[in-house]
Amino acid sequence: KEELCRQDFTGNLTPESFHLFAVGDQTTRLDNDRAITPDLEVLVLQPHDPEQEAREEAARKQREEYEREEREMALFILREEEDRKAREERIVAERKAKKEEAEKANKMVVDGGGPIIEGGPCLYVCGTNAIFLKKSSNPRAGKIVKQKRDEGSQVRATGRTWTGPSGGKWAELLPSSEGSKEESWDRAWSLVEGPGFGLEGPALVDPNRPPDAEPGEEYAEEEWEEKAAATVDVWNTDFLGNKRGRCRKCHECLSFSMHAMKINPTGKARG
Repeated sequence: KEELCRQDFTGNLTPESFHLFAVGDQTTRLDNDRAITPDLEVLVLQPHDPEQEAREEAARKQREEYEREEREMALFILREEEDRKAREERIVAERKAKKEEAEKANKMVVDGGGPIIEGGPCLYVCGTNAIFLKKSSNPRAGKIVKQKRDEGSQVRATGRTWTGPSGGKWAELLPSSEGSKEESWDRAWSLVEGPGFGLEGPALVDPNRPPDAEPGEEYAEEEWEEKAAATVDVWNTDFLGNKRGRCRKCHECLSFSMHAMKINPTGKARG
């Protein structure tokens, strides 16, 4: 370009005044440091066009911006994928740890305790709004699950009972498919009564046992009726929550007792 400028007889031509293009490709501008080879023997001179250069520069910047956004998007997707894999690995590890902990708890057994006794009650009534279960065929299993249960609902048992080393009495239950999979059981022992569970009374009540009978104490039917009739009512509650008497049916569960209100023809409130 400098040589062409020297050959310009007008003296107005400068290297910035024009660009060089090859005849075979007149859309690609040749850089100033491009070597002139035999295949570029014939060159084309085009005048300097600031608007064209501005358009080319804008297109170049737009292309660079697009490539930058593509790189950032690829990095974002890569980070999201890595975070997702990390979360999945963490969840799998937590589940594995919980499973191992549950298996460890299931394998734990309680030392001591008495023998398993046959001939116990085959039906219990829930004395609280929850039951404490050992979902195992072994009453000495260490894992205990607290499960919600309607107060006054019935639980069927096999009649086998076991007393633990701390004095807690447990009853073997029949298989149950009530509720969800977590709430059902195939083999289980449930707490009847005992310390260490924050209970004010028994968790399970034998409905056939008189109110004042000691555990294991038996009565003839006539004696049971006589004892039940002589029992002072202290457990029933009325609709206002006032205690009125013990349930005559099972002698333990709470029930409501309210008298019919007399008609007030005056319509005035009674003091």
